Amino acid sequence: MKVFISWSGEETRPFAVFLRKWLRGVIQAADPWMSDADIAKGRLSMAELGAQLADAALGVVVLTRANQASQWINFEAGAISKSVGESSVIPLLLDLGKTDVVGPLSQFQAVDATSRHDVLRMLDSINALLARPLEPDVLAHVAGREWAGFEAAVAGFRAACAPTGDEPVRSEREVLAEILETVRALDRNARADAHPGPSRALPTVAQAGATAVGGAIGFSGGGGGGGGGGGGAVMSGGMAMIPRSTLPPGAQRPGWGTPSWVPEETAPDSTGTTRADQG
Repeated sequence: MKVFISWSGEETRPFAVFLRKWLRGVIQAADPWMSDADIAKGRLSMAELGAQLADAALGVVVLTRANQASQWINFEAGAISKSVGESSVIPLLLDLGKTDVVGPLSQFQAVDATSRHDVLRMLDSINALLARPLEPDVLAHVAGREWAGFEAAVAGFRAACAPTGDEPVRSEREVLAEILETVRALDRNARADAHPGPSRALPTVAQAGATAVGGAIGFSGGGGGGGGGGGGAVMSGGMAMIPRSTLPPGAQRPGWGTPSWVPEETAPDSTGTTRADQG
C-alpha cells in the first residue's frame, strides 16, 4: 500500500527522508514514497507525479510554518483528497499548532508531531488500509519501540528551524474570526442544499426595454418595472406589451427577441515551478 509523503522546502526534506524510512520500520507492509528519494530532484515529471498520486492510498503532508502556503503542498494534498477522500490526507505538524493551520489544509484532521497519541493515530490510519493490518497491540508495541527516534527527529527539526521572533503570531481574535467564517460558510451551504433557489434567466430584450420605458412613464404588471400609476403594461406570452397610447411622442415600441451572446472564455496561464522554489 502506497503512502505518499508530501513536502516542500529544503529545510523540510531531511525530516521527510527520515519519515519515509521510519514508516517502513514501523509498518513494513506500507510503501512510503517521496519524490526526493525516488526521483532525482528537478527531474520529476508531472506524469510520474500524477501516477504516484493516483496510486496512493493515503497521503502524509509534512507541514511547517514556512511551507503551509506552498503550491506543491496544496496541489498534492488536493490531488490525494480528490482521489481517495479527505480522511486519507493527514497533515503532520512539525512546528505548528492545529489552530495555526490556515487555508485549504485546515479542513483536514491534522496530527501534532510532538504528540505520541496523535502519531499513533496516524499509524492506525495507515495500518487500517492494509490488506493484512497489524494487530492493534502489536502496532502500539512497535510504535513505542520506535518513538524515541521519531521524537528526536522532530526535536532536531524544531531546533534547526526555531522562529526568530519576527514571525507574526495569530491572535485569539483571528482564530475565532476564522472559526466563525467557517461556520457561516457551512450554514450557507446547508441552507442552499436544503432550499435551492429558482434559476434566474437572463432578461429578454423585451423585458429590458419594458423596464427602461416603465421606469420613465410608470406602469405595473407582470414584467416588473417602475412605480407610478400610468398606463398599465399587459403581459402577453411572458412579454410586456406596452400600449402605444402610453408611449411618449416619438418613442418606438421596444423590439422583441432573446439576446444572443457568448461570454468570452479565457484560459488561465500556467507557469511551472519547481519544488525547490517553494518555501
